[in-house]
Amino acid sequence: RRDAEVEAASFFAGYALGLPCFAFAPTAVEAAAFAGADASEARVRSLLVWLVAGVAQERRKHRRLVAADPRQAYAFLKLLRGRGAYSDGVDDAAAVRWALNDAAKLVEGRAAAVEELADFFESGVATAGDVVGRIEGL
Repeated sequence: RRDAEVEAASFFAGYALGLPCFAFAPTAVEAAAFAGADASEARVRSLLVWLVAGVAQERRKHRRLVAADPRQAYAFLKLLRGRGAYSDGVDDAAAVRWALNDAAKLVEGRAAAVEELADFFESGVATAGDVVGRIEGL
């Protein structure tokens, strides 16, 4: 169930943030590709929220993280900074804390929708198109 909840939160966050593509389980490499060669601060922040939405969902219900991986957000920032694509003067820990707080507000504000999506994911028949249809119907 945790995996479905984490995936639902990640997918919902990506959709709600208006990202052009949003995976069930986002990775740092995927987020860095979406950020582009010269990432804007707004784009980086949206991608950070997407990367930690699953973490926020799991922390909302459980004391220990099992399904979500907060290291993806740190790896994303390291990738961007390492290739000179992003520099904001904020340390990575502060940026990830900000994103986690924003992600928590997002998933808590739509907790019922995220839970319904998790139920749908558990059914094993959820395609990306079906999930978008569900989100738009919530």
